[in-house]
Amino acid sequence: MAEDNARRAAELELDLLKRHLDGLYLWDSRQRIVAINQFDGGRMPRFHLARGRCGKLAGFRADLPDDLIGALNTLIDQEPESLARLPEKRSEYLALLAADEPIAEIWEGPVYALPERLPDVTDVVDINAANQRLLQPKMADWLPDVAHRRPFVAAIEDGQAVAVCASVRISALSHEAGVETAPDYRRRGHAARVVTAWARQVRALGAEPVYSTSFENAASQRVAASLGMRLIGVDFHVR
Repeated sequence: MAEDNARRAAELELDLLKRHLDGLYLWDSRQRIVAINQFDGGRMPRFHLARGRCGKLAGFRADLPDDLIGALNTLIDQEPESLARLPEKRSEYLALLAADEPIAEIWEGPVYALPERLPDVTDVVDINAANQRLLQPKMADWLPDVAHRRPFVAAIEDGQAVAVCASVRISALSHEAGVETAPDYRRRGHAARVVTAWARQVRALGAEPVYSTSFENAASQRVAASLGMRLIGVDFHVR
């Protein structure tokens, strides 16, 4: 029974990891990546591997040669199912991709699911066109996002937004969190509050909140730990 429950839990994690991957990009009829799923675009990775406890999911940029995709898939078949920080076949993936064109960027980081039960948070504000002035001056870089990223939640201190959490990738089944706290207001619990409020709103829409970050972002991982998030996968993507 315990083994069955553990397997079922891992399968649910893999389903959420699939929602995460599907929501990051726009896909063609062959399930190849054609664009970043956000209003202002962005540069697509050539290869994205998401690993979970009971499965592996991959995405390939649409213009990647078929023989290269075949070679990458052969390695993926040999890749263990695990939450290890780095893929076992990492060096082989990079060698194949580098032989096709120079590698511009490598991203590696954890993917988290939020707890099923989240406390109600009342001391935050929903940001919209009517009150977006609150983003000045600390969160002014987020002003272009107000019309496109919903839900959009902010913590207010000293009459201004000092931390925000908004949906930066949106699909019918999942929303990805984008979070920032002004440097001089960090370690006061603001990020945890806005993420919690944002996640509750995402679930009210019928989607699942997903929180992913890079291994280099220790502050973001502290937020995940403070909220009791569960590690469900590990991302590895190469541009």
